[in-house]
Amino acid sequence: KVISDNMSLKVIELGIGTGATTIGILENVAAIPITAIDLNKQRLDRAKYRLRKYVNRVSFIESDALDYLMSVPDNSADCIYTAFTLHNLPLSSRVEIINRLYTVLKPSGVFIDADKHGIQDSARNKELLSQQLLIIEENIQDKDLSRQWVEHYQKDAAIDQTREDYYEYLEK
Repeated sequence: KVISDNMSLKVIELGIGTGATTIGILENVAAIPITAIDLNKQRLDRAKYRLRKYVNRVSFIESDALDYLMSVPDNSADCIYTAFTLHNLPLSSRVEIINRLYTVLKPSGVFIDADKHGIQDSARNKELLSQQLLIIEENIQDKDLSRQWVEHYQKDAAIDQTREDYYEYLEK
């Protein structure tokens, strides 16, 4: 789909975090206004600062993703995207959010899930996790931050069964 400056699109980002994904979109597609949602006030404030030159194109809303989606009319969004957010939520929350976002999307709307997902091969998952942990340890100089990321990745890896349940749900 081609996006032109005269199009009126409704784009929602669930879990803006620090705005790393958002800035890439704003810098490369001039026509898109974004409604950015995050429950964490500190991350939202950081995103506001990072995206301050795009203040006329980004609306920041402090809210739980599902609560926000419940407030949005059905069939009203052109695109809903998330980056590295859904894997942090319990399976039940992911299912509710996905169900609701498909109701909020217009029939021609698009959902983009730019998240990390384990694969259904446990041995390959372990191999990939080891590689990811090595990359973190080699590239993050701040030892406390490195430890936090390692713990986060290990926690994610510990929920392989939940991920498999998630895949089964998505395939339905």
